[in-house]
Amino acid sequence: MHIADIFQQQRPTFSFEFFPPKSAEASEALFNEVRELAGYKPDFVSVTYGAGGTTREMTHDLVVRIKKDTGIDTVPHLTCVCHSETDIQAILERYAKAGVSNILALGGDAPKNLTEYRREDDAFQHAADLVAFIKKFNASGVHPDGRGFGVGVAGFPEGHPSTPNRMLEMDNL
Repeated sequence: MHIADIFQQQRPTFSFEFFPPKSAEASEALFNEVRELAGYKPDFVSVTYGAGGTTREMTHDLVVRIKKDTGIDTVPHLTCVCHSETDIQAILERYAKAGVSNILALGGDAPKNLTEYRREDDAFQHAADLVAFIKKFNASGVHPDGRGFGVGVAGFPEGHPSTPNRMLEMDNL
């Protein structure tokens, strides 16, 4: 179910956010916790995303497993960092096939563990670029929900650190 539908139907909403596991053992332990927390009947859960690829596959596996094994609507975070269009296309296809209905599209933080990282090498420079790509994917009709993914974004309440001009920042947001 799209997150907008969840917010419209449920007042208030109740959710959990999970950080991606860093090992197979941690992944299994986390999923056991997810299974236990499912008893509280959250309206959705979100899963954050590791920059630079260190936990990406475990994140994708967790997102799909939560949806498949618990039926809880899952909102995976997806960032621009260290991705090509082909990478994002494959992730979106996997999530669509699993019935994941939402994506939280983020610019993402530069990975601290990659000293040679260059933002300009990313296929998507800003979250808006990633959102446009997801909308294009939605228009392809691949997702089982005819609307495609529900797409959310996030901003910095205190202002984005790289944009000192708050009026310009509001225009971008």
